[in-house]
Amino acid sequence: MKVNFSGQSVYKSRLIKKGLEVAADNGTLFVAGTSLILSTFIRPISILATPNTDKENKKLAFAKSISSSAGGYLLMLGASLPVARSIKK
Repeated sequence: MKVNFSGQSVYKSRLIKKGLEVAADNGTLFVAGTSLILSTFIRPISILATPNTDKENKKLAFAKSISSSAGGYLLMLGASLPVARSIKK
């Protein structure tokens, strides 16, 4: 069986290169961004998919998940950007 996969496209991808540059410049913010993405999509989907749970409880857990992840990201952004800028200087 012949597989036609060229790994060279991964190495030449501008999106991946930009993501790795952001991760290298400010790793803390990169981790917080990844956590934000997972907390705003994956966690609410799993909350809504739970069986035998009251709809009101699902709504509250959904809202708490999104608001806490956004708050955590903004807190990390405010704390890490000044440190990253001073390190660059």
